[in-house]
Amino acid sequence: VFCTMAHIKPPHYDPPTFWTTLLWSYPGPMLALGWKRQITEDDVPPLFREEDTAQLLAKYEKYWHASNKKSALAICFPAFRKEWLYVGGPQAIEIVFWVCNAFIVRALVEVLSEGKDGLSSPKGLLTALATGFSTLGAAVAHAHGFQWGHILGIMIRVATQAAVYTRVLRMPLPGSCKDSVDIGLITNLFSADLWRFEVFTIFFPYLILTPIHVALSVFLAWVYFVGPACLAALGVVLLFAPLQAKLAKVNAKYREGSVARADERVRALADIVKNIQAVKMHAWELPMAESVTAFRQKEVWWLKRANRLRAVQLVFGSVASTVLVAVTALAQHARGEALEPGPLFATLALFGPLQVTVASFIPQAVGALAELMIADKRLRRILLLTDPDAWTPGHAIQQPDGSDAQTAIGAATVACRLQDATYVWPTTGTTALSKVSLSVDKGDLVVVVGPVGAGKTTILLALLAELRLTEGSASVSPGISKAYCEQQAYAIQASVEQNILIGAGDRKRDADRLALAVRVSGLDTDLAQMPGGLATEIGERGVTLSGGQKARLALARAVYADADLYLLDDPLSALDGPVGRHVTKKCILGCLQKRTRILVTHQVDMVSECVAAHPNPGVVRLVRMSQDGTIISEERLTTGSQVCHDEEPVAEEVEQRGLEVVELVKKEEVKAGNMPWSLYWRYVRAGAPATALIALGLLYISMQGLLVLTSVWISLWSSDDDPDGARYATILLSLCGAALVGQATRGMLLMEVLQGAAQGLHQRALMGALRSPLQFFQSSTTGRVMNRLSRDVAVLDELLTMFGSQVAQYVTESLGIVGLAGASVPPTLAVVLPIVYGSVRLQRYYLKTSRDLRRIEGSARSPLFTSLSIALGGLATVRAYGLEQSSRVAFFEALDHHRRVSEAFKGAERWFGMRLDLIVVTFAFCFALCAVLFASAIGLEAAMVGLAMAQVLQLAGTFQFAIRQQAEFTNFMTSTERLFEYADLPSEVDTGSAAMVKHAGAGCPAIEFNDFWYQWRSDLPRTLDGISFSVPAACKCGIIGRTGAGKSSLVAALFRLSGVQGGKLAINGVRVADVPLADLRRALGVLPQAPTIFAGSVRFNLAPFGNVTTQTLWQALERAQLRSVIEALPQGLDTPVNDDTSLSQGERQLLCLARALLASTDILVLDEATSSCDDITDSKIQQALKSETESRGLTTLVIAHRLLTIADADLIIQLEQGRVLKVGTPAEVLPIGSGLGQMSLSQLEDQNLVGGEQGC
Repeated sequence: VFCTMAHIKPPHYDPPTFWTTLLWSYPGPMLALGWKRQITEDDVPPLFREEDTAQLLAKYEKYWHASNKKSALAICFPAFRKEWLYVGGPQAIEIVFWVCNAFIVRALVEVLSEGKDGLSSPKGLLTALATGFSTLGAAVAHAHGFQWGHILGIMIRVATQAAVYTRVLRMPLPGSCKDSVDIGLITNLFSADLWRFEVFTIFFPYLILTPIHVALSVFLAWVYFVGPACLAALGVVLLFAPLQAKLAKVNAKYREGSVARADERVRALADIVKNIQAVKMHAWELPMAESVTAFRQKEVWWLKRANRLRAVQLVFGSVASTVLVAVTALAQHARGEALEPGPLFATLALFGPLQVTVASFIPQAVGALAELMIADKRLRRILLLTDPDAWTPGHAIQQPDGSDAQTAIGAATVACRLQDATYVWPTTGTTALSKVSLSVDKGDLVVVVGPVGAGKTTILLALLAELRLTEGSASVSPGISKAYCEQQAYAIQASVEQNILIGAGDRKRDADRLALAVRVSGLDTDLAQMPGGLATEIGERGVTLSGGQKARLALARAVYADADLYLLDDPLSALDGPVGRHVTKKCILGCLQKRTRILVTHQVDMVSECVAAHPNPGVVRLVRMSQDGTIISEERLTTGSQVCHDEEPVAEEVEQRGLEVVELVKKEEVKAGNMPWSLYWRYVRAGAPATALIALGLLYISMQGLLVLTSVWISLWSSDDDPDGARYATILLSLCGAALVGQATRGMLLMEVLQGAAQGLHQRALMGALRSPLQFFQSSTTGRVMNRLSRDVAVLDELLTMFGSQVAQYVTESLGIVGLAGASVPPTLAVVLPIVYGSVRLQRYYLKTSRDLRRIEGSARSPLFTSLSIALGGLATVRAYGLEQSSRVAFFEALDHHRRVSEAFKGAERWFGMRLDLIVVTFAFCFALCAVLFASAIGLEAAMVGLAMAQVLQLAGTFQFAIRQQAEFTNFMTSTERLFEYADLPSEVDTGSAAMVKHAGAGCPAIEFNDFWYQWRSDLPRTLDGISFSVPAACKCGIIGRTGAGKSSLVAALFRLSGVQGGKLAINGVRVADVPLADLRRALGVLPQAPTIFAGSVRFNLAPFGNVTTQTLWQALERAQLRSVIEALPQGLDTPVNDDTSLSQGERQLLCLARALLASTDILVLDEATSSCDDITDSKIQQALKSETESRGLTTLVIAHRLLTIADADLIIQLEQGRVLKVGTPAEVLPIGSGLGQMSLSQLEDQNLVGGEQGC
């Protein structure tokens, strides 16, 4: 992600001219190309506005500071004031044309009332021409106002996302403070909240223009049409406005509730996806899905209530014009005035557009504003928490008085110094280090050791300025560069080479330095086995690498960076003995000898041996820390007569293989072609049965018929020379009441169906993803999965429910208007079929390109989430290497690319909308012309024509909106398509039906391999090849071997994770291939190499499904040597923790160990489970495991690099290149005199384990 994307150069597009801009023909060449073939990213035109993300961000930051940082929403107005004029200006012109339409309707009724045909009435022809001109002007103004609204919304959204990402790179480490923002909040902000700008910017000007429009309409209606009776219509409008505001306020409350629940759901999903391997190994797919579903049900509870209110708001839009003319007619009747068709229907034309602005545009503007005000609180929290004017983590250390620590250092030989330094975690003020003093000279190696939780990692974070200094002093040498190896090695989705090169930032590639880095880190042997060598992709977070390979990859990155100060956080814990000694000798004591190094480790014996054997190791100091975080002693390690045994041969050259690289993370597929009707049917069927859907469709048609009947009834009343006013009024009131109830009912029922479809599809997609093989997650990025299960679900929840209800409403309304026009002026029906045919053809022409653009937009959105996930996963490393700028550049390029696709899509949408409006202009002109030409010939009723004309003039908005929203609905159906892809993912192969045996019978081994082989994928080489051995029941079996020997593959085979296998593998005499996956995995306890911590309390992490008593939890913590640590937490078992919490790596491993001990299994697999623990804690844990073995016959399979961990094993199996090299007791496999044996002996002597019953 830090390697900038290749710039995508679109084909040639002529710059916009006045006429292409006026008629919005600029996207025409792209649509023509899309009609011929599938559109790709390379075909997307350049940005309509040339400002890139960096320029937009600079403008945003300028006004953010100028506003005193009070509101992130408010600065959108002064920062983009010119663009707001481009939006509001055309919308004001559109209102002027709307007002003119009222006079056109009155003139038409007057012409028809005269009884003359069009050939003898110039006034009639002029009226028809005025109709065409007025509707055309309104259509052009509408198109430009909406298009600039889209462009402005995208610009503000991009600027805000850039500001958020910039702050993310500067914010405190997630979990290091109580107010720190988590990935769920940020992901939800990215996936839902900020996209509301694209709605807000379109409709917000109507909040200002609509009151002006109302006042002007009332004035004209009073003076020219119906006099004081217009006040009744005004009263309805004014009643609608506060009612809409009240509904919007309540809706905002519901939205706030749904957003909060969505944050929890997304956070839980992020945890599951990030730790999917552990979830599968524990067989937690179904329980974890249930926990997400619980959050989802709470979210849906709020969404349903919001949707019901939205349905009520849409009712106002569908009945507003009918109600307005009905109220005006009733007011005239109450005043004793006769109803005249001309003034009455001119009033309808005057007030008719208000049904769009008041009942549709205003609610959308108020709703978007309310939702953005909620988002503004969350956004402001991010912008202020990491304000660049305040203390910023990862930058220069500052003294408590605020001065720069780089100027505070004295001696030129000192690299860094802490003097009585007290550090606190950001924001909370909780002490992280207290009164620590440490001075490191340039070129020294300082080895920091101590028990788990002593604060060793915290010292490194302090030197990286990730903590806040409150007392004492801290200083670093001016201009010093740093390299950092995290305890959980940081890796990005890229090749091995790219992962190494990012440590050097923008420096030119140095082949010699790269070869040195690979050689001294011991990666060359591994590269020789990888299909593409340095070009091999390692997946997101390095999923294809073992823990040792990732640790050495981080070391290679550090070496290549050629820094001055190296901060190494226990990189040796994941390495076996020979590789660890090689790295210590060749890397830490070798090529980095003249650099300043601070090494945190529990492998003090290995380091001491290598120092003793080195001819010139330089100054090496050992710093010991106590449990309370204080430094208790310092001593200097010197050379001696001890022998550091030769490591295994390491190749001298880095092999740059010329083999074809196997693509690990596959590019997200972008589908092409039309969406099948079956997709729509599957979507709606997920929300309701077929009979309910048919009944709902009939309800929509009948309710629209009722509205048309109400309008016709008003027309009959106005044309009756001697009307019975009381009868007309009573029936009119009944019709209006029935229409209101029916419209509200049908709207809420449809919302329920669509929300039910979203809920059902989310559940199916979630289960489809969780049940898919692990290989699916290895070939997909976290951002891609989260994009599907967060953004695409948000599209179903919000956009498809809204567009679906709008399409149903406006399509039936358009059909009603066309039917009324045909009934009043029959010759108009001659142009209906050509217009319908042209509209359908135009829609097909548009959709062929727009669907491709929508799919490309979805794919272009995924890198935004991936970049966010990668940055949050390694903030300390990103800042230590100074990668913020390159990360920003890459993210900004991804934003520019996504913006270019978004603007192209919106431009094509507006091209389509304007041409639909031109079709409606043609229909309106033809209707007026036919009415004038055939008035006397067929005896047209002036009242009916006036009513129809007032409705047809509204068709310009209604029909265009219906077809465009239907196209939008179709485009957003790509989210449904993408979720169905996840719902239909192939599940893990699970054909087993045999029952799992709890305990092995007499003479039956607990685990048996016979001529067994395994490979991660069919196109990759075997990682286990013909291994055979057995492990007796109640036995502690140690698995050793250098990194890449096949230990991780052995664990994957036991749990039947993704891969291909053959031969025999049996547990308690039952072949694992014959056992259902869930039963197999529940029968095995596991503690993986990387500790798995979920967002939640300590209690939740120990027993995620609440089936264990508190007493049992404390007992497990005590056996795992962690009880005292948890008791010291503020809330004990109920203290919130997460994967980024301030618990040390060793404490996280112990927490996972306690979880494993709680499992009622008779086989426990420990994969480097205590690699981050000190030797004393490790030995206590081994004693606890031995006690478990004796008490309940537990069989343990222990993969370890530290031989102390397996010193008391009953059986040791040594692997080498996927084969069994040795099997036997520790004395047989580790003979004294060999390198392994000598190392084991020194460890055992140091722990006083040799010579007694515990000796080998």
